[in-house]
Amino acid sequence: MRGYSFVAWIIGLWVFLIILVGAGLPVKSAEADSIEDRVERLEEKIRELEAAESNEEDLYDIKSQFGKNLRLFGDINYYTDSRERRNRTFSVGSLGMHSTASYGDRLSFAFEMIVVAHDHSTSVNLERIWVGYTVNDLLTLRAGRFHSALGYWNKAYHHGKYFFDTVERPFFLKFEDINGIMPIHIVGLELSGAFDSGAGTLKYWLQLGNGPTLHKDVHWWMYSNTQTYVLVPNNQTDDNDSKQVTARVAYEPSFLPGLGLGVFGTNFLIEYTDRSVPVEVIDLHQSIYGADLQYKRGALEILSEYFRFKNGEATANAYYGQLSYNLGKFTPYARYEELDTKANDPYLSLLSGGNERLQYIGGVRFDIDDLHSSVKAQYRYDDWKGGNIYEVFEIQWAFNF
Repeated sequence: MRGYSFVAWIIGLWVFLIILVGAGLPVKSAEADSIEDRVERLEEKIRELEAAESNEEDLYDIKSQFGKNLRLFGDINYYTDSRERRNRTFSVGSLGMHSTASYGDRLSFAFEMIVVAHDHSTSVNLERIWVGYTVNDLLTLRAGRFHSALGYWNKAYHHGKYFFDTVERPFFLKFEDINGIMPIHIVGLELSGAFDSGAGTLKYWLQLGNGPTLHKDVHWWMYSNTQTYVLVPNNQTDDNDSKQVTARVAYEPSFLPGLGLGVFGTNFLIEYTDRSVPVEVIDLHQSIYGADLQYKRGALEILSEYFRFKNGEATANAYYGQLSYNLGKFTPYARYEELDTKANDPYLSLLSGGNERLQYIGGVRFDIDDLHSSVKAQYRYDDWKGGNIYEVFEIQWAFNF
């Protein structure tokens, strides 16, 4: 695996160099001016252009593009007794800030930060930040932290709950710090592109980056009788030389508009030492792969994904199916989701969210405003094998401004 990752890294470096040469980007001089000097000259040029009443096209290339489409999204919730919240309660969701910027048709940037309210404090998480360069429709290179290409949902929907019909993501697609069981984020490089032909559109994503690590879950007692962990993306360093490789290929046939089919997979190595007494050394080589299907035609939307976990001889399965139908302001929906695993799985048994579990979900979304605000009301039947069964009623007001 280490040798394979080294080869993949070299290939990625060569691709990057080829892109730079092929795009004809200028090479930065070793005697480049300081940032302060360049900023001062840019500000002077802006003043000159403004004084000359130049048009917006003249100013576009030097004015900051960040924040021009800055969006804020969040949610406020009410829950009856649930596995996550033992009492009927109101809950402040996260506040997300999202912005993108671009210069011309090639250079692009994206940023997403989340403010999370806890009972006695708040925290700020940098969820996504990447810079990209588009060579053509077939190839875009990005570097930074982005959502891994594990299935359709993880690339189509991000942190703003306004953008999907249900109150939450499928439970096994939750983010790492809230009992997710997959590396939802990855730090490294991404190649993506699309090819249109008479038979349809073929899209691809190829990612190379740091594998995840483990942290002790401070709320493990809610989910297990023994200490459990949560996955953590390695933002600054990796625990080993082996790199996570993730890929997805999707096909949208022209003969059936609205249909999308995808296959995906990832491999990563976790090397983690728990320094508690007794010292526990965790060494796991994990593979996750699967397939996804989407169909949207008129008011009808169908989403489904299947994930296969493999670690040595241990295997597990996770899948969901979701159906929704838009009736103007109202969108009723239903979803079934399940994680099928064994108690001795060497990977999932370590994670707080890795227990065998299934849920039935049914609800309705009402759009107060088609672009900015919606209210969702749903029923959730939660069966965690070996634990209590919860029947939960949830109301969420999600917004986007």
